[in-house]
Amino acid sequence: MFDEVLGQLAGTGKLPRTAYLHVDYRSISPIGVDLDFTSRFVKEEGRKRFLTVELRHADALCVDVEGLFAELRPGHP
Repeated sequence: MFDEVLGQLAGTGKLPRTAYLHVDYRSISPIGVDLDFTSRFVKEEGRKRFLTVELRHADALCVDVEGLFAELRPGHP
């Protein structure tokens, strides 16, 4: 789920590949309730895109994630 959310934000017409996702589980995520995602584009360095996402229930931080996505060089699968 986090890979999908950040991958959509990282994509700018070209499909970037996930280099890494660092996931920190901060508290229990309840089931059957609305949860809020907040994603941010942090920075871009050449082909690399750094992003974050938080998953919250009310005021409680349930999960925070850092991701690095890389655009492949031309000719790479």
